[in-house]
Amino acid sequence: MSYPDLEVGDANAAQLAWLDVVDPNTTAERRQTLKNALRIYCKRDTLAIMELLRRLKVDGHLT
Repeated sequence: MSYPDLEVGDANAAQLAWLDVVDPNTTAERRQTLKNALRIYCKRDTLAIMELLRRLKVDGHLT
């Protein structure tokens, strides 16, 4: 899944953002920006997975 409207819009971007977050050379301001972007991405991605599971269950694909 991708979310082109977000600063961190897919799993690959999330991995790269995390590497920047933990890089000691990243500025505090950039680190905070990335942390916020990761929170937004992870929230949306989690909600999408929950909806997928709900639909699979409703359709009888999960018990």
